[in-house]
Amino acid sequence: MTSSNVFTNPSYRKNEEDVILEEEISSKLSKQNKEFSEEIQTGEATKSTSVEGANGNDCIHVCTVENLNTQENQDISYENNVSPIEQFDGSNVRNEPEPSTPEVNIPDGGFGWIVCFAAMIINGTVFGIINSFGILFVPLVDKFSKIDSSIAFKTSWVGSVCAGVTFLMTMLAGVLCDVIGIRQTGVLGAVLGTIGLVSSAFVTKLEVLYLTFGSAFMFSPSLVILGHYFSRHIGIANGIVAFGNAFFSILMSLALPELLKYLDIKYTFLCLGGLYLAMTVASLTFKPLLPKEDRNADDETSSKTKSKVSKICRPIQKAVNFDLWKIRAFTTWVVSTGVGLFGYFVPFVHLVKHAKDLFPDENGNILITILQITSALSRIVFGKLSDAECVNRIYLNMAAVTLSGIVTICIPFATVYYGLIIIAVILGVTDGIFVFIKGPIAVDIVGPRNVGHAYGFFSGDINI
Repeated sequence: MTSSNVFTNPSYRKNEEDVILEEEISSKLSKQNKEFSEEIQTGEATKSTSVEGANGNDCIHVCTVENLNTQENQDISYENNVSPIEQFDGSNVRNEPEPSTPEVNIPDGGFGWIVCFAAMIINGTVFGIINSFGILFVPLVDKFSKIDSSIAFKTSWVGSVCAGVTFLMTMLAGVLCDVIGIRQTGVLGAVLGTIGLVSSAFVTKLEVLYLTFGSAFMFSPSLVILGHYFSRHIGIANGIVAFGNAFFSILMSLALPELLKYLDIKYTFLCLGGLYLAMTVASLTFKPLLPKEDRNADDETSSKTKSKVSKICRPIQKAVNFDLWKIRAFTTWVVSTGVGLFGYFVPFVHLVKHAKDLFPDENGNILITILQITSALSRIVFGKLSDAECVNRIYLNMAAVTLSGIVTICIPFATVYYGLIIIAVILGVTDGIFVFIKGPIAVDIVGPRNVGHAYGFFSGDINI
């Protein structure tokens, strides 16, 4: 007798074990169908099922002959939103899987070098103006000193606020890169920077410069876009962009004094605004290659309270990728860097004064010049070196920061001027590594599509 006629053949007599087995399977099937129906009503099931042309005996037959020992398979299928009916009737109807995101070939060159050059110009312009604020400080004090006798202190805050807002707003810039696009965010930052600098030329009250001087959205896009065009050469690409910061800072320190000799501070601001306007052209090269990451929540909660909270928080969750903090390497890197920066800038501020106190006959200012030159060169050299497969970028960063701390401790023990020169060289090298390598490390840890959010959290941590 074939198995298909076990329950349909009248001559077949059911023994007591078969009857008990049928009752257990029927009870289990009814219970699972009931649970599945309840989930459909509460919105937790993702698909509905129907069974056509199957009567009770057929279903029991399949359960008895083919699925007597498949409880584990039932549980797995049920967890994957396959109803018990689908499993027992053998249809196993499932939604077709969504097609995977097409793989994008990162060029690692070609047009990417044009993008890298544009990013270098943008970074150099932004930080060149910030780092050269000391040159603008004197004419600003002269302009507003007739109005306020304590204007020097208030003027110093213009540069501080500009630098702080640039890093702090990187978090928002990272979100905008993900929401409206990298190119659009770069253009927006260039336009806002142009409007701000042009407005700075016509302000009659110093406090207004806190709002108008500087730019907030140009820094992040110029770094995020590199991950779309470089993979094997991501280190040297970030090194070139970081080199622009030092190069343009030196350029601005030479150009602004000459400009102020012939033009008033008002027209100097207008010239800087025109420079920012040119950055809109550079931002147009930021064409993203990688698709945006879809972070829509796939699972729904059964609790009404959780559902209400989810509705409120979901727009924020879609805009800001807080899941990055679940990555242990990312959290460790950001927090440890923030803590380390408490003493990082001490030699940059006090090295010249320390040299003049110990060696009054020597030129202490040359130490900062040496530090800046070695920092700029190390960004290119170690940027290229970091692309080697045998180099671990995180270990390289750790070595640079550790060496910087050791050398800083050695400053009070330098008894000759040449000792301070050696310290300045080492500090310049470690500073160059620290500045450029944050980009490649972010790509290594979170991937190129999440770099914008990673930069935002990293820069916000540094700023705080």
